[in-house]
Amino acid sequence: LLVGRHQDSTSRFDGFNFVTGMPRDEPLATQSRQTAVRAEAALALLDGQWTTRASFMGVRADNINRRAGNFQNRSDGERDLFRLQSTARIQAGNLTHSLTGALDVETERFTSTDANPLAASNQRQRRRQTSLVGEYRLTASNGLAAGAAVRHDMNDRFADATTVRFDAVAPIGDVRLHAAFGTGIADPTFFDQFGFFPGSFQGNPALVPEKSRSVEAGIGWAKGGHSIDVTLFDANLTNEIISTFNRTTFIAGVANATGRSTRRGVEVAGRAALADGLTLNASYTWLDANQQQTAGTAVVREVRRPRHSGSISLAYQSRDFDLSAAAAITGARGDTDFARFVPVTLPAYTLVTLAGAWHISPRIDLTARIENALDATQVDVFAYRGPGLTAHGGIRFRL
Repeated sequence: LLVGRHQDSTSRFDGFNFVTGMPRDEPLATQSRQTAVRAEAALALLDGQWTTRASFMGVRADNINRRAGNFQNRSDGERDLFRLQSTARIQAGNLTHSLTGALDVETERFTSTDANPLAASNQRQRRRQTSLVGEYRLTASNGLAAGAAVRHDMNDRFADATTVRFDAVAPIGDVRLHAAFGTGIADPTFFDQFGFFPGSFQGNPALVPEKSRSVEAGIGWAKGGHSIDVTLFDANLTNEIISTFNRTTFIAGVANATGRSTRRGVEVAGRAALADGLTLNASYTWLDANQQQTAGTAVVREVRRPRHSGSISLAYQSRDFDLSAAAAITGARGDTDFARFVPVTLPAYTLVTLAGAWHISPRIDLTARIENALDATQVDVFAYRGPGLTAHGGIRFRL
């Protein structure tokens, strides 16, 4: 398996007048280039009961900042991930035992270059993480399943960390009970640690990884192409990486929060087979997300996280063509106007996507897609509007 992708884009934006606190028209632009390559090979032994996979993924990302076409600075990031994974399966009556071991070696490199060769932002950084993973899974012919996994990360920039996950599914007729518990970490990005944007942003080399704990439990029902599932979830996050702003220097940055963030809520998802080839899918999420950036202070609503969100889609598949219509609904949520340092409310919006494919032969499809078909105004970050109505067309080949 070999996959490659390259993307090149340019975004233009305005600056701020720090005297009046209002945006001002400035000829600022960032060119972003991303290249990704993935290769994988697999070996199966003992009639497929023992499989081993080796894979490599390389990502390159460049961001070049200019003012009126003149170079200001650039940041270049590289990420290489090598993974070796081996899984053995043992069948014992109605039970299947699966044991997996994996090794990950991830290397990241970051370079920042300023137009001024003497600038403090000029730097080269590197970090490596080696991870060992072990997982055991048990599945039964009646749908009963359970699993346990442990991961140990060895870092050269942060303290080593061990995370775990447990999950189980228990069927009772057409009803399915499920639950999971897990812990995790998220390393700061290189830009969080060492990034630099002239006069606007400076990274924080003292950052430590975020830590999370989550638990969920739910019940589902499925029969004859119809299903519904309800899941309750609760999660908390410590050492959350948050934005900071120095009112004296007007430089933004990031830091680890000393308080705790909590996210809890309920997810409901359903599916209905309305007719041959015609299906309806719908989902809804209620989310209560709060954060405490400084320990001992008041807990406030987390920004940019809607209390209500959901989706609904209708899809038809046939031998000659496929059609689908989907609506993604995002409720109102809070944000901050960093020009005036006041809270604002981002309005709710609905994105409608229409898509279709004509199977002109067993191996060739003509495809079309219209995104944001109603040309809705979508703003996920204050003052940054998302794309309007967009149309795509293409040809899909199957080898």
